[in-house]
Amino acid sequence: MRGIIVGFRPIIPLLEFFGSGLLSVALGRRITSGWIALLAWAIWTTARAHLRFLPSYFSETTTVFLWLLGWWALYDWYLRPRRRTLMLLAVCIAWSLITRPLTGLVFALPAVAVAVLFARRRGLLVDVGYAVLVGVAVILIVPVWSKFTTGRWTQTPQSLYTRTYMPWDVIGFGLDSTPPLRPMPPSQAREIEGFMAFHQT
Repeated sequence: MRGIIVGFRPIIPLLEFFGSGLLSVALGRRITSGWIALLAWAIWTTARAHLRFLPSYFSETTTVFLWLLGWWALYDWYLRPRRRTLMLLAVCIAWSLITRPLTGLVFALPAVAVAVLFARRRGLLVDVGYAVLVGVAVILIVPVWSKFTTGRWTQTPQSLYTRTYMPWDVIGFGLDSTPPLRPMPPSQAREIEGFMAFHQT
């Protein structure tokens, strides 16, 4: 949507893609050295999974960027405990939970545990409270977005789409044989067959 507004549709994935590369180098330099950071970046940018998912509109592109930005914010806050970097971490966690809930949870649990532990030791639990408020504010985008899109606070567009076209696309093992409410376009038939076979096996 934002790419369409400025007349260049791939702008957001490209910004996230290059931002992730910059953050991987920035983190590597802070934790180790410039040469190790450069080597890690070179391996990371040529990895097969990276080349498959990141130059795309998939949610993995946003998730990778948010994880790296969140870890950078947490490490920066650990070195120099400033409220704004803790709030940035909260935004990254909340947006990750919106983008890919299970992946966001895997990110949130250790990040929150570390932040709370060090905030308690430093007497900065008030800052954690501010960060939680910021995170909740970001999460509240979902019911508002849902209300304006589907007409219901509790019905997200993604869940409505899944129920309508691909009810078998759920977390877990095995294949859900619930028929879709509407058929998918013929152009996506091969992709759907492959995905269903993956769930089945």
